[in-house]
Amino acid sequence: MSFFQNLFKPAAPATPAKPTAPALPAAPKLQPVSVPPVPQQLPKIAAPTAAQIAQTSNPSPAAQQILAANPQQTPPQYLAALQEKQQGGDMVNTLSHGMSDRDGVKWAAQSAGKVSDKLPPHEVNAMKAAQAWANNPTAENQAAAAAAATQGGCRGPGSLAAQGAAWAQPAAPAAPAVAGAATAPKLTPLAVSGAVLMAAAIKANPAVTVPTMTAPAAEVPAVKMPTLPTAPTLPEPTQVSPPPAVVPPQVQAQTFQQQHPFIAMGLDIAAGKTT
Repeated sequence: MSFFQNLFKPAAPATPAKPTAPALPAAPKLQPVSVPPVPQQLPKIAAPTAAQIAQTSNPSPAAQQILAANPQQTPPQYLAALQEKQQGGDMVNTLSHGMSDRDGVKWAAQSAGKVSDKLPPHEVNAMKAAQAWANNPTAENQAAAAAAATQGGCRGPGSLAAQGAAWAQPAAPAAPAVAGAATAPKLTPLAVSGAVLMAAAIKANPAVTVPTMTAPAAEVPAVKMPTLPTAPTLPEPTQVSPPPAVVPPQVQAQTFQQQHPFIAMGLDIAAGKTT
């Protein structure tokens, strides 16, 4: 009897299969780029580890993965890994935040000098003011660089280099630092990175120009507008982060190739090859 019961016993319903997550696309293969290796010694960078520099250099997600793989890697090791991945922007940011302000301004001024024939006169004057401060960092030269940066409006590599000189901090503090005291953020590396990357873009694309100075527009008398009723506050929509943009390998390789001559100047300064 049990044989017939088992024979005609209804089968248990099948467990529905769990949906599988779609496979992520494989990372695009980088195009080969021929550049010199990063020097193994960079004595002008004082930080013993790259992680210390990354605290202010704002590394990209790709650079953060490199840092996470070896938190104790030295700046030369980190820069070499960035170069292998063709992360030119992260290399510029790392160098500018790892150098002293004076060396960074020197690099920014040199970068602006590579495209000085494409810059308007006020940008060339600002570049020369930055060079003067880098060669002789006196208070007078710093004030002159600040004035030149204001004239340029920080819209080109020359005025950005001059702004870096205006923001520069002395190489050695006047008094010993107090434990736990807040330190002023370093702004010069931001101007240096902007100057270097902008100079590389101008060199690669002659159509990119720095706007010339224009006369200030006449002031228009203010007109008081009538007060409108305040609209009711609506709930904010849920923010959805867009997926990271994927740069085609050929574009990344071309951009890195264009940036590297300027990166090489920074590496030479960090290695102590230039005076």
